[in-house]
Order: sequence, then structure tokens, then C-alpha cells
Amino acid sequence: MKVITAAQIAALRKKTALHHQQDASRTARVARTFDRARLPKGTNVPAWIKDTANRLIAAQGRRGDEVKLGRFLIGPDQYTDDEMQDYLLTLAPHAVGELSACRINPPSPHIVPFLLGGLSLPEVERQAFRALEILDAYPAEQLPTLSEALAGVGFGARCFHTHQPEVEVGENLRIGANLNFLLNVPERFDLPTYLLTQGAAGAQMARRFEKMKPKVMARVKELLTPGAAKDSITQFMHDRLQPRALVDVDYSMGIRRVFEMPWSEMTLAATPDKVEKDIEVIVGRVILNDLFGSGARRIRNLPKMTGQTLVGIAMLTGISIAKWTEFAVKDLRMRGESFLADSAIDDAIEIIESTELAAWFKCEDELRNDSAIIRFFDKEATIHAERLRNRKWPLWTAGHNSYYMLSDDETGATYSHKPERRE
Repeated sequence: MKVITAAQIAALRKKTALHHQQDASRTARVARTFDRARLPKGTNVPAWIKDTANRLIAAQGRRGDEVKLGRFLIGPDQYTDDEMQDYLLTLAPHAVGELSACRINPPSPHIVPFLLGGLSLPEVERQAFRALEILDAYPAEQLPTLSEALAGVGFGARCFHTHQPEVEVGENLRIGANLNFLLNVPERFDLPTYLLTQGAAGAQMARRFEKMKPKVMARVKELLTPGAAKDSITQFMHDRLQPRALVDVDYSMGIRRVFEMPWSEMTLAATPDKVEKDIEVIVGRVILNDLFGSGARRIRNLPKMTGQTLVGIAMLTGISIAKWTEFAVKDLRMRGESFLADSAIDDAIEIIESTELAAWFKCEDELRNDSAIIRFFDKEATIHAERLRNRKWPLWTAGHNSYYMLSDDETGATYSHKPERRE
């Protein structure tokens, strides 16, 4: 057994005490940031709630009251009903007002938890319901759908989804990746403006991708190894294509294909000169399989964001409701399917017109136009998106099944799995 000297013991105690002091300081900072109960005495709560609303207004390029106070990450979940009502009425004219006054790119609903102080998506859904209750919209009790509806949705094609968080926060602090991300956005940035321009893919999304990576890469390797699984490439096609070994950049490109590029391009060429692209596509397909799981509900009957939640997130952020539907249309054109049904937009219009929001409602035409685009969207593109999410025979190739080809001669090609009609 190694003997420890008195000096070493003293140094160890000093180091341990310093770590405890740093942890306590960090914990106090985090608590002050998002726990209302620990705000300094004398804090003017109505003033910082008003200031939070004004920051959201200013981040859209709209005119509002001057922003005066420092950054707080205390969201609507910690507002009293009276405070929430004042907050909502400050934002209401902007949430349903003229779209042209909202000078931002259409944001993804994934950004809402961050704009509201680091909430979770289920909590966003609860606060959206509460907002409608406070506005006397008499919302109906509904099953939560938001998390599932946004499973394959990113922050938009403009945002890089492979960015990793710069600072990891210890699990002992009991805060999630969303708050970790917000705490590490430099103070020199106005937080809502930063989020609406940069997105927040470096938060929980990046952490999830990192956890998924070993499983996804192992599955892709299995698919590209003849005989490794029943749905792997055939030996005949492996000899013809000679796919190279996987590298880390394939995973990054797979993520980009899912969240930043049109899903219509997620097809397999099955030719030697295109095998590099094919590997990225296969990685993207396996990522989709992991994100969506399996089962008929996951494939053809995906949950959608409700009209109630659509109105709620507009009210909670002050961002025009037509900006959220505009993003839904952009996302639909990229993926071939939408997290929002046309009926949900119609429900949202009805909610707005039946409440005091009607007095400020000036974007109905844009909402109805987006509803019509979603209603009459290309069915073939939707079928293609469903097929991408299907776990069955992931190396399917449109029109034929080259990756499952067993032979090819003058009598015709033979396959281990015949082409499907929808392919």
C-alpha cells in the first residue's frame, strides 16, 4: 500500500474543498438562472417578465418597449396566472398580427423550448394549453403529440445539425441539455436573436446523435456486409460495388441528409461511381429508422401538432403564427411530410376568431394559403417519406432492388427481395 504524506493529504483536502466551492458556485448560478424561488430579494418580477416579452418582440425586428434588464432563463412555467396573462397580452398583437412585420426566417418549433428558458417539449405543450385556458379559449383535453410529431424535424436547412455543445455540464447539477446550452451562450449575444438565427442543434439533438452513433454505425456496417443479416447487401452486389469502410464523416453527412437536405435525394444509385453517396444515404435511412422506431403508427399515422398547440406556441413566443405554418410548408417540401395537418391550421383559425385574439388577427390569408398547400401536397413525395422511415429492407432502390440482386444475366435479374410496388 502506498503511503501518503501529510503534505499530500493537505493538498488533496485543499483541492477537494476548491472543487466543492466551484460546484457550489456553479449550482448557485444555475439556480439563480432558472429557479424563480432563488431570485435575489427585491427583484421586480413584473418588470423582468415584461422585459422577456419585449426581447422576443425585438428579436423579430418589431417595434416594442425598450429592453432594459439582464438575461433571465425563467420561463412561463414559473409565472402566476396573472403574470402569464400580462405576458400573453403583451405578445398577442404580434402573435396573430401582420406577417410582414415579423422579419425573421420561419423558425422550427424545436426552438420554442429554448426561447422559453429551456423547457422540454412536453412542458411547452402544457404551457400552450395553459395559455389558451388563460385566454378563455376553452381548450379541449388532448393526448400529447408534440414530441412525436417533431421526431424527424430539425431546426431548418440553414442550421448545421452536426454542431456539438461546447461545454458539458455535470449530471449532478440535474439540469438538462437545453439549459446547459442556454447557460453557455455568451452574454454578449441577445439570446432570442441568437436562437432565431443560429438554432440550437448543439443542445439535446447533438447529445442524442452522439448516443445514437455507435448503434447506427454498427447497423450500417451490418447492412453492407453480405450475410450479416437477412436484409444485408447480397454478395453479388458487394463484389460489384466494393463499398469502402465507414468513416466518421459518413455519420455527419447522414445527419445532414435527414435534417438539411431534401428527402427526395435520399435514394440509392447502386453503381460503383455513386457508392460514396449511397453510403451517406444508407446512414441517413438508419438514423431515420432509429428516430421513428417501428410499427404502423410510426410509418403511416404519425402524430401531428394540434391547432391548440400551434396557437399556444405563437402566443408564448409572440412570433407570428403564420411564421410557424410557413416553416411547416418548407419542412413539408424538404421531407415530403409535415408535422402539421391542414386541419390543425383550420382549427387554429377558429380558435383565434373565437377569442379576444380576433381583434389583432391580420394573417388569416397566409394561414389559409399554407393550409391549402399542405392539403394538396404531392402524395408521391409523402409515400417516399413513409418508405424511408420503414425499417423493412432498408437498402430498397426506387424501381428496382439492386442492393438485393443475386444475379444479372441475359435471362434477367434475380433478387433476394423483389421490388415493391410503391418503390
